[in-house]
Amino acid sequence: MQLLILGASGFLGKNIVRLATQTGWETVGTFQGSRSFPKWAQKNGCRPIRYDLLTGKSKLPGDVCIYAAGNSSHLESVRNPVRDLRLNVEALARFLNTFRGGLVYISSAAVYEGHVGRVGPQECLRPTMPYAISKRTSEAYIEHHVSKGNLNWATILRLYYAYGLFDRPERLVPRLVSATQSRARKFRITSSKGTLIDPLFAEDVARAALSAATGRCANSTLDLCGGRPRPVPQFVREVIKYRGWTGSIVEVPRPDETPLRFYSSPNPARRKLNLTAFVTLENGLEKYVRWRNGQGNDA
Repeated sequence: MQLLILGASGFLGKNIVRLATQTGWETVGTFQGSRSFPKWAQKNGCRPIRYDLLTGKSKLPGDVCIYAAGNSSHLESVRNPVRDLRLNVEALARFLNTFRGGLVYISSAAVYEGHVGRVGPQECLRPTMPYAISKRTSEAYIEHHVSKGNLNWATILRLYYAYGLFDRPERLVPRLVSATQSRARKFRITSSKGTLIDPLFAEDVARAALSAATGRCANSTLDLCGGRPRPVPQFVREVIKYRGWTGSIVEVPRPDETPLRFYSSPNPARRKLNLTAFVTLENGLEKYVRWRNGQGNDA
């Protein structure tokens, strides 16, 4: 069975590609502007295809697709909601016009925005943040195509915060590790007060996506999280402790940051996807730092 990975040159895409080829999948991965991805993909057993989801018209190969493309920045969606809408909704809608296999869509737990406390797929969703709106709209388009028989099946994975190999430098964990390695005196936190974070190592996200790609949870929606939600400052202090850093934390909440005060249980997804225990934060950080320091850095 051939696996198509959209957004294969991105952070999560590369983790999915690498694990997929290691576990025997025949993989095809799309990329757009990356110069290094074709060589990296071939080295990792994946056939690269340059493809722009907004302009491409040819039918892409694959019996099942893991969709990891689109905008993933909350702030960028606020600054440029039209671009966010195009990258997350229009790109998906165009792809769904021609694809007829099984689909695993990596959505976001941001769709629960506005809720407080424990949530789950049964919730009534009324997000107001552009990113959350575009992700929920994308989910609805997928549900429509399944109902019309245009897709064989679909599984939606609502992901909380992921970190790990190939993570972008501007994201929280890479910035934290950089601060601890450079022995910076201060680390700035810009999240809204009360915002929760429930990190999951990217390799576990890849395992979940590949398990879903077998069709074992067809036509269902699952939440992907680590199972230990806590306020962002507490998470930062944990990382600092693991890294042996003595700097101080400065909280400067951004007015354009949307507070996210909800959390989910990881158990339904773990059970239905037959996943073993997730990587602990300490072990995940160790793996990430080792990769970052060049002992496995194949970016």
